[in-house]
Amino acid sequence: MPPRNIASTGKRERSKSPALFDERDLLRPPYRRAAISIQAVTAPGGLLDKRRLNWMLGLADQVEILCEDGQAEAARRLIQSMNDPRINERAKDKIVKNVHEFEDYFISVPDISLAIIDYPQFTQFYDWNERRKKSETRGYDILCHAPERPLHALGATRPLRAYTLASAGGTFNAFHEGHQEYLKSTLRLADEVHILLSDDEYARERKSYSPHEFTARRKSVRRYLRTIGCSSRVSIKRLVSKVDIENFVKTSERLDIVITERAYFDWFNDWNGRREESGLIRFDILCRERSVVRGADLSSSMLVEDQSARRTSAEWKSYSRKLLPRVGKQTIHGCGPDSLELPYLDVRDTHTFGAI
Repeated sequence: MPPRNIASTGKRERSKSPALFDERDLLRPPYRRAAISIQAVTAPGGLLDKRRLNWMLGLADQVEILCEDGQAEAARRLIQSMNDPRINERAKDKIVKNVHEFEDYFISVPDISLAIIDYPQFTQFYDWNERRKKSETRGYDILCHAPERPLHALGATRPLRAYTLASAGGTFNAFHEGHQEYLKSTLRLADEVHILLSDDEYARERKSYSPHEFTARRKSVRRYLRTIGCSSRVSIKRLVSKVDIENFVKTSERLDIVITERAYFDWFNDWNGRREESGLIRFDILCRERSVVRGADLSSSMLVEDQSARRTSAEWKSYSRKLLPRVGKQTIHGCGPDSLELPYLDVRDTHTFGAI
């Protein structure tokens, strides 16, 4: 589409910043490399079938299936049966002979971004992930998968997105590039996203700072969703109390994944059990890592705390130089008179912001 004639309209056209949005971001899987315990993706009856492999390829560019000796040949035949050279390049099997090799793999292999496991394995994998980070290796997100859940397959060779409906949440204070990446990665994961946005009182109870008003924070999220053309795929509801989360995840039949932090995993695991008691199928739980950019945490708390001092101090300038391969200025919108102009980070390879 040709640019509008500014002289004829009398208005200046606001362009989409390439730092904020690249349409290709929403077309690719949300992860680069996933490592999968074969027990976590075995369909009922002991089968690893084509639909489940398609689902895995909808989650990551590269998929590695960790198998015992007796399972590897079946996994290899399945990959070859897809008759697609691209899948042969993206999906591989890896034999692990015992639990020690399994443990060593998830602690030491450097470029894993997602581990797909079964629910009983969560505590063990979380411990391995913490040990991994102590050795200064970046942690991975952990996806607890319910093998009995019907898979969402849209494409001929792989699903366009791995899930139908995702539930996410947060405060989204001082809306920044980390929030943008959080929303984009969630939209790559599911067709629809249900966001529980903390109201003012709920946010104040859980934050070390005074958050901006709910309407301003919601306006910022909606503005960004319009920018990337995804408003119709996202619903935003007010989060007043923990009960709001519980009621939604326990009763939504279409919900198939919840995105959260480790601190809230037990909530969702317990509510999953309640779903089963009421005859609903369990949802998957994606436990995301806090975002770390070159060894430093980026969050709304960091941006808000002592903002005036940080903007002028040598400490803030040094901090910015440490983190930024490129530096720009970004106005944090939707905050009324408290709008800020702060350094922004290019954090496209980071994960969690705005968790519940």
